[in-house]
Amino acid sequence: MAKAKPTKVTKDELIELQGVVKMINNAQLEIGNLEMQKTSAISAVFEFRETLVANQKKLKEKYGDVHVNITDGSIKDKENGKVNT
Repeated sequence: MAKAKPTKVTKDELIELQGVVKMINNAQLEIGNLEMQKTSAISAVFEFRETLVANQKKLKEKYGDVHVNITDGSIKDKENGKVNT
C-alpha cells in the first residue's frame, strides 16, 4: 500500500514561510514609503525652483542683468565681470 501524501507542511515550515512572506511585505511597504518621500522631495524641488526664478526676476528688476554671489551677496556685472560699487 502506498504511503499517504501529507496534506499540510510542518508547523516549522509554515512559520518559516510566513516569516519570509512577512519580510517581503515589509520591504515592499518600505519601498512604497520611500517612493512617497521621493515624490514629495521632487515636488518640493520644483516649488523651490519656481521661488528662485521669482527671486531672480525681482533682483534683475532692481539691479539689472547681474551675477549675484550667493555666498557673500556681491554683485558682478554680467558683461564685464566687474563688481558693482
